[in-house]
Amino acid sequence: MKRLTLQNFLIFLILAFLIVSAFLIRLKNFKSNPVRSIDEIVYYRLGLQLTKDLSDYNIIEYGRELAATGRSLPQYFFAALFKHPPLFPLMIAGAMKIFGNQIISGEYISLLFGVFMIPLVYFLGSVIVNKRVGLASAFFIYIDPVNIICSQKVWMETTVAFFTVLAIFLFIYGVNQNKDSLFIYSGIASGFAGLTKYPGILATFVVALYCIIYKPEVFRNRKFLTGLVSPFLMLLPWVYWNYLVYGPKFLANQTSIHNFGLMGTRTQLVLLMWIFLAIGVIAGLRKPIRIVLFEKRPKGEDVSSLKLSTIVYWGVFCTALYKNIVHSLQFEYLPTASWMQGLFYNETPFFYFGRLIEWSLLYLFAFASLFFDQRNHPKGKSVLTLGAFVLFIFYMIWQSYQSRYILAAIPFLVILAADFINKFFVRTQRMESFGPRLFSRGSLVIILCYIIMKTLYINNVLSYPNDMCYF
Repeated sequence: MKRLTLQNFLIFLILAFLIVSAFLIRLKNFKSNPVRSIDEIVYYRLGLQLTKDLSDYNIIEYGRELAATGRSLPQYFFAALFKHPPLFPLMIAGAMKIFGNQIISGEYISLLFGVFMIPLVYFLGSVIVNKRVGLASAFFIYIDPVNIICSQKVWMETTVAFFTVLAIFLFIYGVNQNKDSLFIYSGIASGFAGLTKYPGILATFVVALYCIIYKPEVFRNRKFLTGLVSPFLMLLPWVYWNYLVYGPKFLANQTSIHNFGLMGTRTQLVLLMWIFLAIGVIAGLRKPIRIVLFEKRPKGEDVSSLKLSTIVYWGVFCTALYKNIVHSLQFEYLPTASWMQGLFYNETPFFYFGRLIEWSLLYLFAFASLFFDQRNHPKGKSVLTLGAFVLFIFYMIWQSYQSRYILAAIPFLVILAADFINKFFVRTQRMESFGPRLFSRGSLVIILCYIIMKTLYINNVLSYPNDMCYF
């Protein structure tokens, strides 16, 4: 008991250090660079307006100011209602009541949710795998460049990501602990994510898909069904507000504002390939894939076809992302980042996979986990895979490529990577020969040191200066 208490105390101290230092470092970086993106000014202005009038939810005045300078603007700048639901600007308005009508009040919201992701990832990793993986995941999200950059901007991405991951955590914790009431809280968290930005409600689709594959019996649980419908019920006031302003055409108006349109033929073909890839991975979720790396072949079981398909999938994946992998292995290479609008306009659906690998080679371990470690985990690890793929496929269809949009998928991938590395390390303990065991462990330590050093280099040169908008 004393050993367990000491262990928990040490974990608490480590998490406290990560949380406090992340808050102080990112806040300092925000203050150090006074240049703000247009989106940051938009959310600041919306929050300021809502402190005076809760019905004043548009940026027409700001749009006119920008238009007067000759800047070309999308149509939502002149819409009667801002395109996103109002939760994030309302939070900023609340912060302004406490800290004053300054843009830093909006930064506190984005910063806090980005920092809160650190303990949340620890708890999710601990519940699904173990405390070691949870702690490693917390550290990796602490140094993750995308999380850092988003935390240093008055952007809604950290808020959406936090509530999305919270919804998944509450659901899987409820499953593992047989606490049905958590299904409702999970739905409410997904609703908060959706009230921040529509894609936040994808957490509900992840939960539903997981239960369709693994736990179809839970659909007879009333609390689970309540949790599924809760996000949509929470969105009804916003839908009604849109109906009052735009009338019956509000749905068509929202579709137009959010740029859901037909994709080009080339993009459709690439996307179909990724969907095919996803189907293969999800099929592996349903029927466990045993690979020599982690499991011995059961006697009498022919797994050669599964091995072949897995190797083919992985080969296609690495071939498609060869340049990104090479970039990540070049220590001084920095991922592209700029203030130039439309920087990634012509990118393909490969963008998100390749960009994450360029930000950190850690994600190559996460993607390897999708191919080589898809066993039916008793604690629900497969929900991480489903969460990552659902978010990736949605944003590939959406096509507006920016690294920050998939921030909600990053915690799932970080835990998968930490678990994959942990399994490899544990596997080396079973090697009888000292030489191969030393070589395997030494190689893994060297790779991890490189990943951490390269990530810190990217943060020092690119993330901490906070001098970009598109990345």
